[in-house]
Amino acid sequence: MLRLSKHFMENWRKRVGNDPTIGIVKMIIQDGIRVQEGRAFGIKKTLSYYWHPDLNIIISIDRFSNTAVSVLSKANMPVHGKKNNKSKKQVLQHEGYVAMTMHG
Repeated sequence: MLRLSKHFMENWRKRVGNDPTIGIVKMIIQDGIRVQEGRAFGIKKTLSYYWHPDLNIIISIDRFSNTAVSVLSKANMPVHGKKNNKSKKQVLQHEGYVAMTMHG
């Protein structure tokens, strides 16, 4: 039985704009394009990702617990051509960061 995680439902409402249903998630899995298949590597597991081009969304499914985990939509895609206003120096400076330089 497929489950929808709390995180998935919150993200779906925020990014898609309505309430998610198990039926729509099953339809995305059935009709969508599997981008990545979940696999187990020792104790580590990966998620399965499905893209539905008509809906323009990607969902992630934990195939081991059969749970919809998250959704990506146009609402959270980066805008092409829009640059981050932070300089490289601002991005790299944080607590504990030590700048390394090479001297020749």
